[in-house]
Amino acid sequence: VKAGGTTIWEQWAPVLPDGSIDPYKEASLNHYAYGAVADWLYRRVLGIEALEAGYREYRIAPLVGGGITWARGHVDTPYGRVAVDWQIQENTFTLRTELPVSATCHVILPDRQQHTLQSGIHTLCCTVE
Repeated sequence: VKAGGTTIWEQWAPVLPDGSIDPYKEASLNHYAYGAVADWLYRRVLGIEALEAGYREYRIAPLVGGGITWARGHVDTPYGRVAVDWQIQENTFTLRTELPVSATCHVILPDRQQHTLQSGIHTLCCTVE
């Protein structure tokens, strides 16, 4: 960010302090392969996915498994920040979310419970195996 990056770069330092491109580190300044990882993290691990343009309506449905026992992050939308913090402790999945005003969120928990939520801070739990 200090170097002016607004995308995910192929290398950490392809831009020199004076703003020029380092000729010895030719690299893409918009490298989608790394962006795909970021997309997977927020759309699958956190479970935040737009159902309508601009996140006026969206879903939170974390995919639990693979040894991951917690995740925390957010997506800034035109309506405000959608924040998710979930964890698994002793077979209990707990999801805490903070939702912006004027948007609708559909939450699907790992046990398939479904909830439709509006703005505010919400905590939901279920049992997982």
